[in-house]
Formats: sequence, C-alpha cells, structure tokens
Amino acid sequence: MELLTGEFRNTLDEKGRVPFPAKLRRELTEESLIITQAVDRCLWLFTNEEWNNFSSKLMGAASPFSSKDRLVVRHLIAPAQTVEFDKAGRLNIPQSLREYAN
Repeated sequence: MELLTGEFRNTLDEKGRVPFPAKLRRELTEESLIITQAVDRCLWLFTNEEWNNFSSKLMGAASPFSSKDRLVVRHLIAPAQTVEFDKAGRLNIPQSLREYAN
C-alpha cells in the first residue's frame, strides 16, 4: 500500500460523517479504515494492514517502564477505532475523535 497524500477540505455533516476524497477512495481496496488520534489535535487514517504494522512496531518499541512510552501508546493506540465507508463514500467519525480534533 502506498502512502495516500493530498490536502482535502471537507466538512462534517450533522451526523459526524465526512466525504472521503474520491481520488483516494479509488486507490483503496478496503471497505474500512482505522482512525486514531494523532499529534496537534489531528486524526490519522490507516488501512488495516498499515495499522497492524504501525501499532506492532510502536508496541514492540515501547517500554512498559517508560512513562513517555506509555503516554504515546495511550494517545495513539487506545483511541483507535474501525470506521467503514457508507454507500455515499463517507466515513462516520466517532464522537470521541471529533471532540479531540475539534
């Protein structure tokens, strides 16, 4: 899977759904993505494969005795959720992540 890049500006609707750019959607084969908190009150999206790679590396490098490592794991891993595309190609952003990124 190649890195999906670009800057796209979309607005959440009243139900917390955001249109996923058609250009990027065409590059995906998955019907769902993993969404989690990132830095600077942003959200990150991963394919399932990339999430498994990312989270495995992060967990493998984290020491349970390091407060900084535990904080990173709690910040990135704990809030991760699976989101599915609806028939209109939108993703429903979970309320907790909408509040975080507000």
